[in-house]
Amino acid sequence: MVVQTILGLILLGSGYYLAQSVQSPVNAIVTFFVAVILVIVATYLLFNAGIITFLHFLKGRPSYYYKPTNFISVSNLIFRMRKNAMGLATITILSTMVLVTLVGGINIFTGGYDYVSQQNPSDFRIELSNVSPKDGSQNLSNAERVQNCKDGLLEKANLGKVTSDTYIYRMKFLKSIQDEQLETVDQEIISGNSFEVQGLMYIFSVQDYQKMTGKTIELLDGQALFFGNNVSLKSGQALSIDGQKVTIKDVLSENFLTGKLSSFASMVTPQTYYFVVPDVAAYLDSSTEQYYIAIDSDLSDEEQISRQGDFSDLARKGLDATDFNSAFSYSARSEMIKGFFALAGSLFFIGMFLSLAFLIAAILVIYYKQISEAYEDRDRFVILQKVGLDKSQTKRSISKQVLTVFFLPIGMAVLHLAFAYKMLYKILILLGVTNEAYMLQVTVLTVLGYVGIYLLVYMITSKSYHRIIEQ
Repeated sequence: MVVQTILGLILLGSGYYLAQSVQSPVNAIVTFFVAVILVIVATYLLFNAGIITFLHFLKGRPSYYYKPTNFISVSNLIFRMRKNAMGLATITILSTMVLVTLVGGINIFTGGYDYVSQQNPSDFRIELSNVSPKDGSQNLSNAERVQNCKDGLLEKANLGKVTSDTYIYRMKFLKSIQDEQLETVDQEIISGNSFEVQGLMYIFSVQDYQKMTGKTIELLDGQALFFGNNVSLKSGQALSIDGQKVTIKDVLSENFLTGKLSSFASMVTPQTYYFVVPDVAAYLDSSTEQYYIAIDSDLSDEEQISRQGDFSDLARKGLDATDFNSAFSYSARSEMIKGFFALAGSLFFIGMFLSLAFLIAAILVIYYKQISEAYEDRDRFVILQKVGLDKSQTKRSISKQVLTVFFLPIGMAVLHLAFAYKMLYKILILLGVTNEAYMLQVTVLTVLGYVGIYLLVYMITSKSYHRIIEQ
């Protein structure tokens, strides 16, 4: 028993550690299944041996054990745990499955608009990278070429009344982050899977920051404003970007990209660095330059969906006719909403169906256990009453025993969910859940709702248990 208990605690601790140590959303998927297996095995071991070991510990404390109510409840629990440990562990696992499935399904479906807003804060989005003149001519800058392309496209497009902005930034993945040294890597090397990406870095000019936020700032050469995801930097701190020094003048409290640029790439990397600097070219070369064109229209969602195909073709043809080469990507928010909720609706239905199946299974196991055990306990309580145990002591003993058996599984299930929460959030990021505060609210409400259902089952089955015992 002791060996099983120690093994169960080791496996449970290992599963919890994996859940808390995961950083990358992509790695979280694989880690999740390993952690789940460890926790399931640990749960069965602890219910089979750990609880009995704890009850024997209580039995070895005379000041606690040799009281009528405690004596009866502990003795009965030791007997029942030996016979029903697997059933209680099964209830715990089923309850955990219900909670995890409900939290995931509800968040995916109801958090969809946050995901779409992160991907497409504007009605239409065009992104250009690796911009270079076709003929090698330097008469116009790349920014001027992109602006001319956008003006020509909007003039021909049938999108009603539109407003648009163009943002220019530089972006690169990070190969190494240590000792305040940021080392970048080219996309081509990443594609070769030679190492794991450590983070992502965006660099914006003061002009684009002011355009996005409407705030006026002044930065000297070598200074920067900073915002980070999963990064802790302080004002006045010095960094090195590929050997180029930069000092953090101020750390921003909010992500200035929100509502302006798509930021999905930053959600799937362990750390993201956002810098605002007076001279972007001082840190990254022009090959990392990105052009983000945000277009908003006064057309309805239905009209935007009907015209987005024509607009996409027009954008591609217009780009082919320009005097520069560029990698090109395009998306429309209305079309993304339609596609996302078609998928999210299916996942939500599957999640609710599985949750209902797990819930029904848990209720049936609980009810069957209580009724079958009531008939087994009845004769023992009749004998105890014959040797002098009064009815009030019988009721107290029964209540303590039933409460322990009933709420031990739900307590363990909530504990499992609490430790799985961080890893679950990392996985849900890949499925579009980006609002952690909202996810926490959904999780708390889901737990309260499930506990309410569990209490209802407890009330029904405990009445049946008492009725059988007192016959």
